[in-house]
Amino acid sequence: MDPRKKEEVEVEDASDTETEKLDISDEEEKEPEIEAKKTSEFLSAQKSREAMLNRMKEDLIEEHNRELDEPIKHVKVVVEHT
Repeated sequence: MDPRKKEEVEVEDASDTETEKLDISDEEEKEPEIEAKKTSEFLSAQKSREAMLNRMKEDLIEEHNRELDEPIKHVKVVVEHT
């Protein structure tokens, strides 16, 4: 085997190892950023759901109050005429 070829293979192996180390360190650097982004997205979605549920709650209360208003008005009319 040609000594230059062996040297080339060793350099490629070392280069691959360095590339893997760089990839891992890049991933480690991005991990907190990714976690922060996921947390932010989760909190945003949670706030959105809470806002939607609060609107639904208010709508249901208003609807319930309207439904109660009709019988109350009717009873008041009946009481006034007796």
